[in-house]
Amino acid sequence: MVVVVRPGIVARPVAQHLEAPSRCELAAGQRLGKGAEALRAHHPHQPELFRDLHARLAPAFEIDGARAAGLGQALAVVVAHAPDALGRDRLLDRLELVGEVVFQGMAQPRGLGPVQKIVLGEEAEARIGERAAQGMRARQNPPAGPAQQVLELLREGYVPHARRQNAMPDDTKHLPMKAFPEASEETERGGSPMDVGMMMVFASYGWENCTDQRVWDEEIRLARIAADSGFDCLWSAEHHFNDYSFVPDNLALMTHLAALCPNIDVGTAAVILPWHDPLRVAENAAVLDLLSKGRLRLGMGRGLARREFEAFRLSMDESRGRFDEAAPMIIEALKTGFMEGNGPFYKQPRIEIRPRPQRSFDGRIYAVASSEDSIDSAAKLGAHIVMFADRPWEMRAPMIEKGRELHRKYHGTAPPTVMLTEFCVCGPDATTIEDEARRYQGKFVESNFYHYEFLGEHFKTVKGYDSYQQKAEIARKGGLDGAVTGFMQAASWGTPDKILRGLEARRELLGDFEMNVAFRFGGTPYEVSERGLKLFAKEVLPVLKSWGPVKAAQAA
Repeated sequence: MVVVVRPGIVARPVAQHLEAPSRCELAAGQRLGKGAEALRAHHPHQPELFRDLHARLAPAFEIDGARAAGLGQALAVVVAHAPDALGRDRLLDRLELVGEVVFQGMAQPRGLGPVQKIVLGEEAEARIGERAAQGMRARQNPPAGPAQQVLELLREGYVPHARRQNAMPDDTKHLPMKAFPEASEETERGGSPMDVGMMMVFASYGWENCTDQRVWDEEIRLARIAADSGFDCLWSAEHHFNDYSFVPDNLALMTHLAALCPNIDVGTAAVILPWHDPLRVAENAAVLDLLSKGRLRLGMGRGLARREFEAFRLSMDESRGRFDEAAPMIIEALKTGFMEGNGPFYKQPRIEIRPRPQRSFDGRIYAVASSEDSIDSAAKLGAHIVMFADRPWEMRAPMIEKGRELHRKYHGTAPPTVMLTEFCVCGPDATTIEDEARRYQGKFVESNFYHYEFLGEHFKTVKGYDSYQQKAEIARKGGLDGAVTGFMQAASWGTPDKILRGLEARRELLGDFEMNVAFRFGGTPYEVSERGLKLFAKEVLPVLKSWGPVKAAQAA
């Protein structure tokens, strides 16, 4: 039997496999299991897990005797899945922070407990048993306890059997913040579980008398739930000045969330480059990535709302040129530690970025793209393409495939997965959920029309926004009702089963993709947003994580 650490799993081995556990031990193990879930136990290779484990959980146990036994047993479940990913030296550093308090109080004076036997394997049990016998023959007083024996095995290079097939090199510079899948035919071909993030909109459009403080409080509450529920990343757009969305500095927001939620990635979808000096974007990204120990995913875009450009005293005609000049400067600065440029918009003398970038951003660059020129730009950057669920996916499929072809052309490598951002209403009652979805997704579409002025004529005269002019013409012909219908055809809504069926069909059409799901938008009461998030995390997310890669998209 191999124990795989995932949400909801840690408590059960502790509770079920302790030999004749006392009530105290059983309660301790169950409480530790719940605490480990809160620390994202399915991401066991994050150093922060070990640094925080004792500080967060020990006070609740009032460590002594049997309680320490339960804590030690459950800790062993988590520990057994980490040494390859962390590197043994770093793992031992973390263990030694908690080892004295946790393991010195273990009820069992020698040998492994049953949970440790399961996760460390028979070989470890045999080695430790032999050492214990040698210690008794040598009349050591006292013989080494189980914790010390496990530490010595790890120091000697022992790899727990449950992790051998999923080992990660010790010299890996950036530890991706996601769990390793169980070995399978798909994962051996290089696949991995679907990456699913939560999008944070920070809107008040659609709510009555909703203060800005309430908006931010509710979004951050949802972020903490998502971080504890198995999502891979927290995302936010950048928007200014009105109810549609107001996150004027999403790098600052994500710096706060990286500290508040230490076991989940944070991402920008996106930083709007024409509104910023690229040097400051690179500096702020370097700071956030340093503080979060490599958890930043940097998404960039060029912006679309005329009102926002006008407030910054900028012309939308320059947005494509500014983006195409700034984005490579930022990526190169995060790669080399130096920024320079001599383009028409940014005359930047060569300057060093301090603090220096600590980790590679390979695989962590995203770019919002819908139009043909944006797709080409994202492909040149080698970025994950970010698209929004605002029209049927059959209309998106050719452009997604075009982006993959362009990436292969420019880089000669497999293209990164596209990230699809959508606005989800998830509920248990099939008889009422469609009305809810139409109400809240419809209100969001209304806010989208208002913010971007899709019923206006200005896209005709703005350079580089031809595809949005086409969307504006469709919007004027079909009106708001037609736009809502098209939006609902693309977005996920309904019961968990309906949502999963829709995502299965989408994968058949588009191939593999990442998801970025918003639950608070369009006037959703907080309880509806939280219900949707929790139900999605409980019944949809585990299924998505179990899917292997799609061999080929039908649109290819």
